[in-house]
Amino acid sequence: MKVLFKKFDTTRKGYLTPNEFKSFLGYCQLNLNSDQEYSILSEYDPDLKGTFNYNLLLRDLIENLCNKAE
Repeated sequence: MKVLFKKFDTTRKGYLTPNEFKSFLGYCQLNLNSDQEYSILSEYDPDLKGTFNYNLLLRDLIENLCNKAE
């Protein structure tokens, strides 16, 4: 999944801009409404500076998967 995020990280800085994030969602055929998009963006870019940190998202996904496996 990280490889996929990196494909959309055109600046190679470890985060996606809002437009890159929307492109990522479209590529994955994830049809979220604007409230759902905002909820995810604000979780991983709390200051809404346009820097969606996908490394934090991946960390949280792994932690949640590990917790469910226990």
